[in-house]
Amino acid sequence: MKQIRSFTLLFPLTGLVGATAALAQTTRSTLEGRVVDPSGAVVPGATVEISGPALQRSTVTDAGGGFYRFLVVPSGTYTVTATATGFARRILTEVTLVLDRTVVLDISLEVAGREEAVTVTAALPVIDTTTSTFRQAVEARTIESIPLNGRNYLDLVQLSPGVVINESARSDLTNRDTRGAIFGERAGNIIFLIDGVENSNDFHGGLFQDFTQDAIQEFEVLQAGHKAEFGRGSAAVVNVITKRGANDWHGSGFFFLRNDALDSSNVAGEDPPKLERYNYGFTLGGPVRKDTAWFFSSIEQIQEDREAIFPTDVPDSLRANEDFSRLGFNWSPDAKTGHPCQLWPVLRPLPPRHR
Repeated sequence: MKQIRSFTLLFPLTGLVGATAALAQTTRSTLEGRVVDPSGAVVPGATVEISGPALQRSTVTDAGGGFYRFLVVPSGTYTVTATATGFARRILTEVTLVLDRTVVLDISLEVAGREEAVTVTAALPVIDTTTSTFRQAVEARTIESIPLNGRNYLDLVQLSPGVVINESARSDLTNRDTRGAIFGERAGNIIFLIDGVENSNDFHGGLFQDFTQDAIQEFEVLQAGHKAEFGRGSAAVVNVITKRGANDWHGSGFFFLRNDALDSSNVAGEDPPKLERYNYGFTLGGPVRKDTAWFFSSIEQIQEDREAIFPTDVPDSLRANEDFSRLGFNWSPDAKTGHPCQLWPVLRPLPPRHR
């Protein structure tokens, strides 16, 4: 019986000294723009507010250019409101920010009339013109909607241009240079960040600590031209952020089952090998104190009991990768039946996951 258990409680506490400016630069976004009237002239002194599940801020446009800016904004979907004397209030909904972006959102106000407020859905620019970084973002909707065998969210890195996977690599070396490369760089040189903190295995390459798929908000793959604050990696940078708590309670649960009762045998007269695999867990987030501090936690457990029959002459190096192509069919007879051993699919155990 294999059992993998892990539990990590994440407390993003605002108001406490817990994040440096350098971490904020790699995981937070900037929203900026100008407030103008119907003729395109700037509107100084306009009040601009941004609000979301765990964020509420306001600022005033400057006197010179009607410019506003919100710094260190967590990724998410927000509502932006602009008000000014003599103009109808403008409400922009569905303003979606992804991590590590500078989004320019200009707001046009209409002269006050019978309508007290004008509500529209914001249309954000598709291309970020403020940077030359070549990158690919994978948002929460993609992580949740695409089925992943093994529930490893980093499999979605393959959606990025320039990613090449070596399918013939040995499974015991998959975190080294034998599997996966971005733009020709060695896979072991890829840097992994989680919430702005490095999460790379300096000895083997790859991740130092895995996280459950349900705890991931989104991530981006920086292939080339990334900014100095990402540093150190000569290859790509995989920048990951986790979900966080909010003023409202929210959570999710999952359960996946594999059992030999649902399998069929590919050997006449023989039952399929024993298999009982249960993969389950949940997430929970909410307020510690509303508008001040929040928490988010996740737990995942894997219980597996399986049966596998191997020939007696398989080298450990081939067995680790389930590679029997170079053995031919000269297998040792089974001790009970005297017939050649039958090989059954073997699922490699997942690494422990702390979320």
